[in-house]
Amino acid sequence: MGHKTIAEAVANMWKTQLGVEVELVGVEGTVFNSYRMELKHMIARDGWIADWNDATSLLDLGRSDSGNNHTGWKSQAFDDKMNEAAKATDLKVRSQLLHDAEKIMMDDMSVAPVYYYTNNFLLKPYVDGVCFSPLGNQFFWNCTINKK
Repeated sequence: MGHKTIAEAVANMWKTQLGVEVELVGVEGTVFNSYRMELKHMIARDGWIADWNDATSLLDLGRSDSGNNHTGWKSQAFDDKMNEAAKATDLKVRSQLLHDAEKIMMDDMSVAPVYYYTNNFLLKPYVDGVCFSPLGNQFFWNCTINKK
């Protein structure tokens, strides 16, 4: 999905804007995954797609005990906010706790979102019944063509 292109673009921006030179190293997927899991990297590109329509689908990656935390970053303050949010019954309070956790993560810069996946989708006006999920999926099981 453009891993090399993105890495080259970021490396170029760092060089021109910050004067920082990096060596890009491309490795086979299995090697890359073991490097990430064993924290044998300084910087790595990763991607994640939300599994469910909630901020925790992405924020849980930052928990100290997450098996998907391949950054080595740990923050007790972040973990505490996430634990509080998990117990919150008031949605406004929960939302604020998750926002606070996100701010801790971003202030520490344990991750740096570069871009978000998008889907381009064209639909003729006479096609009815396409269902779009909040996660960006399209379902056609109830479609009808009303071309007159």
